[in-house]
Amino acid sequence: RESWLSLSGVGTAAALVRYLRGPVGVRACGLRTRASVQQSGATTTRPVPELEHRDKQADRDGFLGTMVGYFDPLSGLRYLLKARDGHLRSGELARTAEVDYVLAYIAYFSAAREGRTGLGDRYLQQARLRLGGIPGDLSRPHALDLMVCGVRAQHRGQWAEARQLLERSLAAYEQLGLRGSFEHQFSWVQRMHVDRHRQSVPGFARTLQEFRRVASEVEDSALACHLGFNETVYEIMRGRPERALLRAEEAKRSWPQREASYQRFLSQFFVLLPRVYLDDPADALQQLRAAIREHARFVPQRTMFGGDVLGLLAMLEAQTLELGDRRASLRRILSLAERAAHTPPLGRHLALRAAARALAARGKRKAALSWWLRAEALPTRMEQPIDVALARYGRGRLLAGEAGQALVASAAALLAMQGADPRMFDESGPRCLRAWLRASAAPDA
Repeated sequence: RESWLSLSGVGTAAALVRYLRGPVGVRACGLRTRASVQQSGATTTRPVPELEHRDKQADRDGFLGTMVGYFDPLSGLRYLLKARDGHLRSGELARTAEVDYVLAYIAYFSAAREGRTGLGDRYLQQARLRLGGIPGDLSRPHALDLMVCGVRAQHRGQWAEARQLLERSLAAYEQLGLRGSFEHQFSWVQRMHVDRHRQSVPGFARTLQEFRRVASEVEDSALACHLGFNETVYEIMRGRPERALLRAEEAKRSWPQREASYQRFLSQFFVLLPRVYLDDPADALQQLRAAIREHARFVPQRTMFGGDVLGLLAMLEAQTLELGDRRASLRRILSLAERAAHTPPLGRHLALRAAARALAARGKRKAALSWWLRAEALPTRMEQPIDVALARYGRGRLLAGEAGQALVASAAALLAMQGADPRMFDESGPRCLRAWLRASAAPDA
């Protein structure tokens, strides 16, 4: 069940390829996986040793492509393309379509700018053409189509549509007898992301509760990590950054830290996220930059979730600027915020608030107000009320007076409506709060 994740002694992508292409790896692929183990769910449902001779290599390439892609996307993509070519030569259009669905997911995941989903859309349409249209019967392609469309809707910030598609995908996998398969788990992870970014804390809590049951059934280390990552965010929403830090550290310990992988980067990223509300932003910023350098080949800031990374980079540096650290660069913070503003609506708004805070700390109140307005307008358009409330609060503190107090009160009411805790307003950490309030009250430069 976890052969692709728990291969002790297999670290680099090259070693993983050698292992899986050997006889032991083939046996593991055939005996330890239920259906298939796929990042996006596109291989055969039969164990590898039982495949017809003509399809064996193509199926193995598809299997390798997604498994290796988890550790090294470029290597994984190469194997997926080989698998697609092999299936085409064999005339296996359904299997070719399944690989196209995986490629569509990778294209959506790699689309770092808002609205840039054209490549994924082309792979999606190509898969449907091979199947003669949108698969309507209960089948793996049908479930895959729903899952990939759910990811596309999430990329676009269409929360209700994304949730509906992913729930239908989950139901299809369960009806196919694939509950607990990687495809089923992956759809769950995506649904959890949707509820997190939709920013209704009670709804997010219910999804986490359901997800815990699934995670306890399959005992998958990657699934447990994603549960830990999202519980970290939930604890922050509930105003408990200390508990968030403990949960993130627990998730990090559950994932091997010897070799670089995208999952390893995430485990390090989420440990640093609660530090926004705690202390020592300079140390946290140094650790985040080191993690990005170490995982540079995975370009974590250039995925559909890249706004999360850009946001944390910007906010931690803004905090060091508020504390008077001469190494902090206002220009760099504004550059990060501008980049984040054009990413999908999946964590980007932290960077915009960081820009507003940094400008206020430098006494540039008019420019700071402009960024606060922008930081409020973007999540308003995407129906992300917690981000709206946080930006409105910052704008109110900057304006002060009766108008400012009215904005602060409105922000507090909006945050409470979402079930979030007022401690979320303190995005400067205890050491920065006094400096930020002082800068907000100073006359404009």
